[in-house]
Amino acid sequence: MKNYYSLVRIFILFSFIILFSLSLTCVTSADFGDIREAIADTDPGKTITLQNTTYVGNGSQIPITKSITIQGPNGQYATLDAKGESRIIKTGNNTVVTFRRIIFKNGFLEGTGAGSAIRAGGQVIIENCTFLNNQGESGTAVFLSPDADNSRINNCIFKGNKGIYAGEDDWVEGAAIDVHA
Repeated sequence: MKNYYSLVRIFILFSFIILFSLSLTCVTSADFGDIREAIADTDPGKTITLQNTTYVGNGSQIPITKSITIQGPNGQYATLDAKGESRIIKTGNNTVVTFRRIIFKNGFLEGTGAGSAIRAGGQVIIENCTFLNNQGESGTAVFLSPDADNSRINNCIFKGNKGIYAGEDDWVEGAAIDVHA
């Protein structure tokens, strides 16, 4: 009888361990709010590693006002999908923000306003990222403002990005990248 209870306890413990580990690995989607929260909880100079999943937008952009790195997991990509409802990322002035292994897709701005995927107010370093189907005025994938000096974009893919609105200057400039730095 004593062995029976020991086996039951081991079985229950083993079941809890399996259920707990499944709950850690079965995340199938997330949203921009999760990224906003991670940014708020991260000190300047630190790195946020996103999951290999799609983070969906909720109609408002992700503001970044401190120098940080946001990246997909090693050897994999995180996807940020604005669903055609908003810009994806806007970085503040006097920041250095690094993006690695991220797919930015379906960023959208109606009318004037550049940078549907990323509007860089400060320096950005963008490595091994993909920009898909972003639409807006100018620099629909990446807009580098005058304060975005020394920004770098390395080994990235740009596909299906469209400048579809003329800005205040009556020009549509750079469907992929618009540089004013």
